[in-house]
Amino acid sequence: MKPETESNARIIGRESVLVQLRHALAGESPGVGAILRGEAGIGKTTILDALLEVAADGVHVHHEAAREMQQEVPYALVADLFELRPQAVDPLRASLGRLLIGDDLGATEAFDPYSRVLRMTEGIIDLLTADAGSSPSVLLVDDLQWADRPSLLVLDRLLHRTLQVGLRGVFATRPTTRVDVQALIDRVTSRGGIHIDLQPLTEEAALQMLSDVVGANPGPNLRTLVREAAGYPLFLAELARAAVASGKLSRAGEVVDLPQSEIPSSFGVAVAERVASFPAATVTVLQAGAILGMAIDVPVVAALTGSDTLEVLDALGPARLSGVAVERDGSLFFRHELVREVLYRGMPESTRRELHRIAARSVSDASAVAAHLEAAGPPYSESDLDLLRAAAEDVMHLDGRRAASLLEVVLEYSAKDAPEGVSIRAQHAEALVMSGDLDAAAQALLALERDGYGTDIGVGRAM
Repeated sequence: MKPETESNARIIGRESVLVQLRHALAGESPGVGAILRGEAGIGKTTILDALLEVAADGVHVHHEAAREMQQEVPYALVADLFELRPQAVDPLRASLGRLLIGDDLGATEAFDPYSRVLRMTEGIIDLLTADAGSSPSVLLVDDLQWADRPSLLVLDRLLHRTLQVGLRGVFATRPTTRVDVQALIDRVTSRGGIHIDLQPLTEEAALQMLSDVVGANPGPNLRTLVREAAGYPLFLAELARAAVASGKLSRAGEVVDLPQSEIPSSFGVAVAERVASFPAATVTVLQAGAILGMAIDVPVVAALTGSDTLEVLDALGPARLSGVAVERDGSLFFRHELVREVLYRGMPESTRRELHRIAARSVSDASAVAAHLEAAGPPYSESDLDLLRAAAEDVMHLDGRRAASLLEVVLEYSAKDAPEGVSIRAQHAEALVMSGDLDAAAQALLALERDGYGTDIGVGRAM
């Protein structure tokens, strides 16, 4: 490996991780290599690319990523990793390529898949020995969670023979429940390999990453967007590119900023394109979840989409695998506020308003009910106004100002001189007292008195 003083500008906040992995691949730490685990967008691919760039002369590197669409294609990963093709110029690669498609199978292997795995393993060991000679061979495998099972079996056997072939590897994966992937992870760690769970960047590192792209220190509005990216390099990089592409960045001395902390449109397009790759049912439940905030309340999402809870959980599967939705303490959340915002703003306004109205009848917290009805906006039904009034009563003694604002909405759409309207006006005056705005409360009471209603309606005690 090259000296550690050589750094990669993209590896901001990951320097210690890169050092650990370089030691592992150089044989300077025990074990057969490392497992690098983290959510989608956390920076695993960038780290593997950096390892590839700093590989020393004489180290033979095989670098490949498993592909989601090839999970059911036997030996797809090892075929790409070791360039095994029937038409290959190298005779050994061509022979292994024919074995992959069954042309070179013997009678035993045709009926015993594991015999085929063993033959593949021995052939690849011969290939590694021929390619590298006495030099070490290094495997850099990305997206291990998508690997086909036969390739996993071959990699497992290769790792079992590492002492013979001098093989080391770094395997990057998202969190996964696949038993065969976990078996390979266990193989690496049981043979002394290190296991690194990659965490989001610190705010300091995230700001440095953005600074490097925009060429100056981010101002307060850019800093707000950085915090919403939750330390995920993929989103930070897309955000930085979008900010530059927007043409709205302004510079004052050493500080550069956007006029306001709104998501640049090109960033929204990039995120929308990524989300659009999900199945339609997943997009639907994510949009419904975005109505509710960062927490994805599965029963409420079911009510919003007309589904049952199991259907919602099933639809959320791709979002969880991709890291868009994560589980914390038994509940589901959006990983990034930026993604939730893009999903929310990407819906037609009429759809958002209707979902908010349904949500108001599906949540139990009075403050949440009020927030959803305010987001839905008028026209308000009588039941809507009853819910707003109940929410005002619920917060009256905790937040008089909030109660007053809710009652003002109720008054705007109610008959003020009807008996119920008079009662609401009195409650509004009481809320103003609770908020400390005694002048406004006195004016509200005087207005009631001018309209012929006495002040013995329960507000005077609050004065």
